[in-house]
Amino acid sequence: MLAVFAAAVILFGVLAQRDAGLVQAGTYVAIFAPAAIGLSILLGNVNQISVGQAGFFGIGAYSVGYLTVDRGWPFWTAAPLGIALAAATGVGLGFVALRFRGHYLAMATLAFGLIAAGVFHAAPFLGHASGVTGIPYPQAGPLTISGHAAYWFAWIVAFAVALLSLGLLRGRAGRAFEAIRNDELAAETIGIPTRRYKILAFAYAGALAAAGGATFAAFLGLVNPDAVGIALSVDILLMVVLGGSGLISGALFGAALIGYLNVVGHQYDNWREVGYGAVVVLCVI
Repeated sequence: MLAVFAAAVILFGVLAQRDAGLVQAGTYVAIFAPAAIGLSILLGNVNQISVGQAGFFGIGAYSVGYLTVDRGWPFWTAAPLGIALAAATGVGLGFVALRFRGHYLAMATLAFGLIAAGVFHAAPFLGHASGVTGIPYPQAGPLTISGHAAYWFAWIVAFAVALLSLGLLRGRAGRAFEAIRNDELAAETIGIPTRRYKILAFAYAGALAAAGGATFAAFLGLVNPDAVGIALSVDILLMVVLGGSGLISGALFGAALIGYLNVVGHQYDNWREVGYGAVVVLCVI
C-alpha cells in the first residue's frame, strides 16, 4: 500500500508542477503526514490518546524559526535540535500520562497543548502573537528548497518517517505495543515493561510531530501561535480517525484528505469544521 501511495505522490508531483496551488496543497499534506503517523501509532498501536500533538508540532516549528532567524543556525542543525527537544518533552508527557486513562488522559494531553500554545504566545523571544517571520528556506548546496523542490523534500521526509515507523512496528517495540493494546495487564504479567514502552510511544509521536513542524516553518517562512493551536491537534486527530488508527498508510491517507481540504477549503472556514465533525460521527456510527 505504501508503494502505491508513493507512486501516486510521484505522479501528482509531475503532473502538478506547473500549478503552484496544487504543489502547495501537496506539500502541506506531506508536512502533516509525520504528525499523523506518530499519533496513529500512539492511538492505534498503544491505545493512548493525545489531543496535544500541535504542541510538539509547534516545538519543531518554533525551534527552526528561533534558531535560524535569531541565532543564524542552518535548518539542518536547528531541525534535529527541535525534534530532540520535542522527544524529551514527549518523555515528560509520557510520565504524566501513566497516571491517567481514558478521557482523563485526553484532558491531560489537551492541557499540554494549551500550555504549549500559551508559551508560544507569551514568550518574548518567540515574537508573542506575531510569531517568528523571515525564516529562511533550507539550502542544500546551491539548491534552495522552496516551491516544487519543497514538495519533493517534504515527501522524502514523510516517507522516511513512514519506513522508520514500519521498521519500529515490525520489531520488538511493535510487538510490545501490540501486547499493550490487546491487554496491558497480561503484557505486564509476561514481563513487558509497559510503562517504558508507553513513554517511548509518546516520545516517538512527539518527535514525528516536531519533524512536521520543522518542515512547516521552513516551507512557510513563518510560524505563529494560531498555526499551532488546538485546532491543529484536532486536525491531526481527524487524520488518524479518518485514515484508520494503527495503519501507516491510513495516516497518510488521512493527512492527504484533511491537509488538502484545509488548503482548498479556506473560503468555507465557517463550515469546514462542521463538515469534519459530521464525517467523524458517521465513521463512529
